[in-house]
Amino acid sequence: MTEYGIKKQTTNNRRKTDLNLVFRKMLMMGMAMLLLITSVVFALTPRAHAQQADIGNHWAKQQLQAWMEKGFISGYADGTFRPNQPITRAEWMKLVNRLFGYDKQGDTFFVDVHATDWFSSDVSAAARAGYISGYADGTMRPNHSLTREEAAVILSRLGQLRDDIAAADRFTDSIAAWSRGSVGAVAVAGLMSGYPDGTFSPANPLTRAEAVVTLERLLAFRTEFAASKPQIPRDIDEAGIYGPTSGSETIKGDLTISKPGVTLQNTVITGNLTLAKSIGEGDISLQGITVQGELQIYGGGINSIYVTDSNVHSAIVDKEDGKVRVAATGSTTIALTTLQSAAVLEEKELTGSGFESVNLSRHIPAQSVVQLSGEYDEVRVDASGIQLVLKTGHIETLEISESVTDTIVELAAGTTIGTAIIYGKVTFTGSGKVQVKKGPGLTSSGFFYFGGSAPDPKPEQPPDVIRIDHEPESIVISRLGATLPITLTAQWSDGASSDITSKAAWSSDDEAIATVEEGVVTALGVGTTEIVAEYGNRTARIPVTVDNVSDAHKVLVSADSVSPEAGAANAVHFVVKRSNDSIDTDFSGMKKVTVTGVSEAPDGSFGSWDEAPISGMEAETQLLFDKGEATASLSLHHATSQTLAFTVEDAANQAADLMITPKASSAAQLIIETEPSGAVDEQELAIQPVIRIADAYGNLANASNAVTAAVSRGSATLSGTTEVNAVNGVAAFTDLLLTGADMEVILSFTSPGLSETDSSPFPVNPFTSGRGTVDEPYVIMTAKQLDNVRNNLSAHFILGEDIHLNPAPDHSGSGWLPIGTLENAFTGKLDGDGHTVYGLTMNRPASLIAGLFGSMTGDAKIFNIGLEDVNVIGTFNVGALVGFMQGGSIEDAYAEGRVESRGASQYTGGLVGRMGRDTVISRSYANTHTIGSLGVGGLVGVNEGTIIQSYAAGKVNSNFQEVGGLVGINLYAIRQSYALTDIEGATQFIGGLVGHNKGMISDTYAAGSINSAGISSIGGLIGFDALPGLLARSFYDQEKTGQNDSFKGTPLTSAQMKEQVSYTGWDFDTVWGINTNNYPYLRWQQP
Repeated sequence: MTEYGIKKQTTNNRRKTDLNLVFRKMLMMGMAMLLLITSVVFALTPRAHAQQADIGNHWAKQQLQAWMEKGFISGYADGTFRPNQPITRAEWMKLVNRLFGYDKQGDTFFVDVHATDWFSSDVSAAARAGYISGYADGTMRPNHSLTREEAAVILSRLGQLRDDIAAADRFTDSIAAWSRGSVGAVAVAGLMSGYPDGTFSPANPLTRAEAVVTLERLLAFRTEFAASKPQIPRDIDEAGIYGPTSGSETIKGDLTISKPGVTLQNTVITGNLTLAKSIGEGDISLQGITVQGELQIYGGGINSIYVTDSNVHSAIVDKEDGKVRVAATGSTTIALTTLQSAAVLEEKELTGSGFESVNLSRHIPAQSVVQLSGEYDEVRVDASGIQLVLKTGHIETLEISESVTDTIVELAAGTTIGTAIIYGKVTFTGSGKVQVKKGPGLTSSGFFYFGGSAPDPKPEQPPDVIRIDHEPESIVISRLGATLPITLTAQWSDGASSDITSKAAWSSDDEAIATVEEGVVTALGVGTTEIVAEYGNRTARIPVTVDNVSDAHKVLVSADSVSPEAGAANAVHFVVKRSNDSIDTDFSGMKKVTVTGVSEAPDGSFGSWDEAPISGMEAETQLLFDKGEATASLSLHHATSQTLAFTVEDAANQAADLMITPKASSAAQLIIETEPSGAVDEQELAIQPVIRIADAYGNLANASNAVTAAVSRGSATLSGTTEVNAVNGVAAFTDLLLTGADMEVILSFTSPGLSETDSSPFPVNPFTSGRGTVDEPYVIMTAKQLDNVRNNLSAHFILGEDIHLNPAPDHSGSGWLPIGTLENAFTGKLDGDGHTVYGLTMNRPASLIAGLFGSMTGDAKIFNIGLEDVNVIGTFNVGALVGFMQGGSIEDAYAEGRVESRGASQYTGGLVGRMGRDTVISRSYANTHTIGSLGVGGLVGVNEGTIIQSYAAGKVNSNFQEVGGLVGINLYAIRQSYALTDIEGATQFIGGLVGHNKGMISDTYAAGSINSAGISSIGGLIGFDALPGLLARSFYDQEKTGQNDSFKGTPLTSAQMKEQVSYTGWDFDTVWGINTNNYPYLRWQQP
């Protein structure tokens, strides 16, 4: 005993924990807990300090913002917090553990929690802390939403509240009996409240916002009321957490815990601490306690009693069925532990001395099994007929007392006993080692007998095993690598039963399919086999089926409607299935679900996914899956077939495509599909408008509404079919016409019950096309467009087709009004492009200018144009094409018809009334009946410019003087031109070519008749020549004209006039041509 005492002292000195150090550690733990509280996050995303977009109007905005600013919680990567999204049980446990510093893990096993799961450590710590437990089926359901009544029970435990069933009567809805007391307690404490309708809604999921608010209230409750709380009750009969979070509280005398689910912390008990039998198989956690008396353990289960960072003077374990485990962790020291029943003692993650001395008392029932794991200084065995199993670790000294008989000590592989002192009868088994064996009970046979006497050759036999029961009856494992435990129970001949799971010999008929170790079956291959368990003379065979079923193998997707109305909410349902086509009921929690293939509506929108707007062809959201199923709301805006692909996070395969074809909703708006344009005054629109009757998203509605067009801005007048009935939602206009040129016109479109819509502004052009420039001249297609030249005198024009002026735009009842005045003359360009203007009619006997154009000047030019059916009446400056050419030129132009000036008129010509200086007429002619008084010519009345390669035919009448077949008065130059005009009347200055000449004339001839009773100055070519020296190579037909003067042109016979040889010096190569028995002609006359 002296040797034992010396070793004991040495070991104690080596492993002893200073009591002051314990207190310092407890203080540091409290401080660390406070630090933890200030750093809690949901651990969902790293955006802890971002302002979340969806909490602006939330009822919990203040608390949520405060927690985010402190870094307690955070939102999602898309900038949302989703306050109304349910919180899962795993997320809740993670948050509570961080808030209250629960980081010690236990050994409680749940079938749906695997070591690789992110939440496994939090589930283990939560179960050990005692504020949450699993379900009766052995599951924890970590991915399920936490209900409000579950939250109430947990808050009640964390707040150490007593049940208050009566207080729950304030709520109008039904509350389950198991949670009713806790609901009432948290309501009275102000930790949770009901809804405005008087309900508590216990089964509803607790939202993320509610989780923050309730835990904030709990923190405040624990902090504010800790000092005012009553002392820990002497009989703790409600689950919860007792004792201060920091420092310590002292209980003078004894303390009893009579209900499971209790955590006792930071408490000094001067008397005994009793864990009552009524705890049953429940869990108890002792953290940072000191028991100066005795720790008495009468209740608890096989994984239930935790003693952490505690100091216990002595402990006694006496559980009726012997199924209790006591685990010492951290800095725990238990000086003396006495077992009066079977038990499991275990040291884990130990920094203290743990179980220093253990005594297996004689009161332990025979056939009991005591299991030890850890480092033990002293173990004394006083019990007979039991089995002591050292599963792991070392016993420094094992003493078998002399009263012991038939006890077995089993040493597992790797375990050791320093010294075994044998006084009684004991058998050692197993592969462990005993380093020193001594004592009077030691024999060579391996049995040890008290007093060294020989063994009884026929020792008393224990009862027989008559049956082995196993649970479950058979095993089905759905995936490779998964495990499932088997519990084996022996039924003895004396009526007793015992758990022999760890004692039986296990084997598998086919280890390629499944293996087994201490009752735990591991699936390795697909197929069936049997697990064999042997104990005593009994054998149990347990059928095993392994099917390599993969979880979350596929996702089925369906919708309430495959042809919903555009914009309507449509429920989309997801079902996650395993590879064997069963619903994967383990697939739960928040999952990212992505939809692609969304089509853009005509208005640019897409729709919404889970009530959030969709901004493109792809959208994602977080959906809560419950036992493999989830539903989300999908709204599509485009009324067209859309093949949608859905992807669910953690599912092995993408969901099958789903085709949805929304139909247009009711008519909501008018949309201009084709804008009106190409408007030309008094012409139908080149591009007629097309109007769509659409729903709110621009989809074509199946409507037949009448659509009416009108001018909403501008002076133009709209005509044509202005009201059109839509066909299948489309109203197409076909003959709208605008009258009146306008720089900006807007058409409005209306339909009963719908808002008006307006077209884009567009001009009503005065001309068919063009911009009035050299490169893009205005194109004239109508009489009105020709008339509109007067409003654009400096522009460039071209005729697009022949123009008919009958009827013509009428101005004051006098027919055509000449374009351009003496003060504001035409200065642009008009290209007839070979077209003809028909029916020019005007009756203006008092006008100073008359003709298609009244006056032109500057660089104005008129060319490639013809006038036919002319009937022009004026007084001064009268011509079919131009009244007065103040400047510019005329080329390749002609006129046919009647030109007349009345009264005391002056300057009348078949083509032009008067030509000013520097003007030119070339390659032009007039075949008109020209009537006037003074200065009348078949082509021009008076010429101050140049006439070249032009001619006149027809007839000229005058009642006065200065009348010529080509020009009445020539003041400058006439070259390479001729006249075939017949002249009647006049009094003097009458000539076949020119009546009165004061300019140059060359290469000309005249061959028209002169029928006049004039009294003087009548000539076959010139009537009166004021400058005879400027006349050259010019001739007249003396027979045709009836004249014979020889100083104002050379007279020739008709025959001579028709011979080229008569025209000495003329250019018959490029300018003139002559045919047999005909007068000369100008070559440009030939096609």
